[in-house]
Amino acid sequence: MEAKVVSLEFDSDEKWGGRMELDDGEALMIDPMPKPNLPTELRAKRAE
Repeated sequence: MEAKVVSLEFDSDEKWGGRMELDDGEALMIDPMPKPNLPTELRAKRAE
């Protein structure tokens, strides 16, 4: 899946991820982790 991220809950080098909102209105959840080198593939769950 490819989509543009419009907001991200955590966006620091030490803590990256959390609730992520996409340009199509979908919201996903990525377990917070140290910021990865992008581009990369990640597993995400649908956010409630």
